[in-house]
Amino acid sequence: MHTDVSLQKGYVLFFHLFFIQTERLDDPCILDLAFIIDASGSIEPYWEDVRKFAAGVAKLVNISSDGSHVGAVKFGETSKIEFGFNEGQNENTVVRNLLNLDPPVPGSRTMLHSALEKANDDLFNPQTNSFREDPNVRKVVLIITDGAQTPPEKPDIPADKLKKRGFEIYAIGAGDAKSHYRELDMLRNKDLFFVKRPSELPTKVVDVIGPPGERGAFGLRGDVGAPGRRGRTGPAGLK
Repeated sequence: MHTDVSLQKGYVLFFHLFFIQTERLDDPCILDLAFIIDASGSIEPYWEDVRKFAAGVAKLVNISSDGSHVGAVKFGETSKIEFGFNEGQNENTVVRNLLNLDPPVPGSRTMLHSALEKANDDLFNPQTNSFREDPNVRKVVLIITDGAQTPPEKPDIPADKLKKRGFEIYAIGAGDAKSHYRELDMLRNKDLFFVKRPSELPTKVVDVIGPPGERGAFGLRGDVGAPGRRGRTGPAGLK
């Protein structure tokens, strides 16, 4: 996809909203979270917003060696694993790496299918990236993209492979992402969300993860989480 800063660009985020179904405080949710970040030319004007959004999410997933692990794939014309789960076990390191991701190459296309293939084959590989084949570890994919796969390749094929392995895919789009609704609807297997402007992404982290779920919820920053129907209370919010 070519960059056109005169048009409202869209992001699409495929998001595992595990936050909505977090376990109770004494039985916390643990996950392997993969950021799949679009670095095609069309996203370049909003790159800072993308990085802030990803970092904001990372701060809420309880990253540690015994807790959640995070990895990231960046894609444009080609795909590259920026860091794997073996490197993504410290919150400060993960946040710093996300905020320091190199910007997109102008004019590069959107090869989403390639990123999904790399995530399935390489990132989610227990032998190379400390991915945990454990039913108690939730499988999370978080993709930020403008929603338009550059033809003729199709992203639904690798997306289906991830789904068959037990991954839940949510989507959030911004701006023109609505014009790609059918593609997003085909890729996701959970809810689909939209925001009006890409610049809103950093402010929408809590909105996306905030609704109390069936088993408790994370609280807002510095607050106690809302009681769940099964959990006694949600985990304490970040300070």
